[in-house]
Formats: sequence, C-alpha cells, structure tokens
Amino acid sequence: EGAVPGSTVLPAPLSKRLAWTMMDKKYAHDMLFDVAHMARHVAGFEKLVVVALDEPTTRACAAGSISAASAGASQTSGIQASGKMKGVSNALVEVVQGAKFKASLWFVQKGYDFVFFEADVWFTKRVDVLWSAAHRDVVTYQESRTLPLEEVDLYVAAHQNNPTSTNIGVYAARATDASREFFS
Repeated sequence: EGAVPGSTVLPAPLSKRLAWTMMDKKYAHDMLFDVAHMARHVAGFEKLVVVALDEPTTRACAAGSISAASAGASQTSGIQASGKMKGVSNALVEVVQGAKFKASLWFVQKGYDFVFFEADVWFTKRVDVLWSAAHRDVVTYQESRTLPLEEVDLYVAAHQNNPTSTNIGVYAARATDASREFFS
C-alpha cells in the first residue's frame, strides 16, 4: 500500500519515524542520491521515503534501494506553463500541494511520525529536535514561540522574509488525532 491512495511502495521496511520528500525526474536526476545521503548521514534520519511524482523517479529510487511511493502525478506531464511562477503550471502546483497533504495524511493515519522536507532543502546538521515536536495540538506561530516543542503535534517552518507566513517546505508531524484532522 502506497503513501498516496492507489500508489505503490517499493519493498523496504518502515520504522514508525521517518523523513520524506517529494521529487520528479528533474530533481531525481540531479539530486536523488545526494539528498538520500544528506538525510541519513547529515540530518540523522534513519528512514527516508521519496514520494515520486513520475515513473523515472520511482525507477531511480529502486535502483538506489531508496524507499519510494508513486504519487501517480504523471498526468501533469506536458502541461503548459501558465502559473504565476515562471515555468510552473498551476496544475503542477496543485498536484504537488495535494500530494503533500495526501501523503502526510496517509503517514499519520498509519501511525508514522514524520519530518517532511522539500528536495531542495539542505540540512547542515542533525535535526533531532524535530522529532521532539509534538503531542498537544496544531498551534499558531505565536503559540509555537512560547510552547516547548514536545507539546506540539505539527511543527511548520516559517518563511525567512515573513516569519508569520507558513512555509510548507519543512514540517514535522506526530501521528495524533490533531494531525490527522489537520491533514484531512
């Protein structure tokens, strides 16, 4: 059973704590093995799962013995770029955002605590503190500044230039009722 309904996972055991990221063939071609190495040997994640947005990424993960789930997003190939970001279509942005929430919901429903990071996020040291993030409730930015991390269900990064703006490029979640509700 895959991280996204109707998807497949390559055989590899999952612990109840993991990190996951999402890639398409462009990122996988340039970064897959570097990201996997960084996740394990720098950030200290014992288990990494790649949610693959296309078949070439799924195959690359299999070749490198990296756990993968196919997001089934191949319907985005060939979409004309018409989005607000240069070269990125609204449809692709929606697929990626939807896949993030679907995969996050799947992980917490199955009892996995996780840290999500976009493939272009580079950790420069161990991130053990993110595993401490959570078991009370989903909190606002203001609350997160005063609560200890161990009292939070969902820890979301902020943007560098706007610390009150949620950045869904990095977040940690515990498999709790509050997290399941948030991702539903």
